Amino acid sequence: MDRKIRNFLYRILLSIFILLSAFFLITPFASASPPTSYYDWGPYYNIKEQVLGVTFSSSEKLPVPDIPKDAIPPQAQGILPGNPLYTFEIFTENIQLALTFNPVQKEVQRLAFASERLSEVKTLIDQGRPDLANNAASIYKNTMDTVSKNTQSLSSQNAQGSADLVAKVEDTAATHAVAAQSLAL
Repeated sequence: MDRKIRNFLYRILLSIFILLSAFFLITPFASASPPTSYYDWGPYYNIKEQVLGVTFSSSEKLPVPDIPKDAIPPQAQGILPGNPLYTFEIFTENIQLALTFNPVQKEVQRLAFASERLSEVKTLIDQGRPDLANNAASIYKNTMDTVSKNTQSLSSQNAQGSADLVAKVEDTAATHAVAAQSLAL
């Protein structure tokens, strides 16, 4: 009986060996890309040498674009994020919005509050407080999202003054985009 078990184990091991050998012989070997694909052949290098590596346009030092003076937000005046009274300022703004009954005027007021948040972001970045600037940027984003949704709703309802509101939102958003890019650079 011992011989039967040994013979059985021998057959199993032989079968496993044959299956593994067949597997490794049948599957193609994994190989890396040809060495020429590792080189950057970009036309922006004035040398004829091959450059090993991967490049991204964002890693190149590009000139900072000139930003129009009216697109740069002014320094924020008053209470900034991080001050214990800042929540009171936001609360006061919400009360002002609640007491504004004209929906178009309410969105114009929200745009002004968003511009104030952007000024706070710039001031906090200039002061070297990026964590608080991030909080102000988050409030700015939420405010602009609300303005966008409400403006779409007013425009679809053909509310009086909604066309002027759409134009004002477009102008303000474009100015804010330029200002945000300048802050990022």
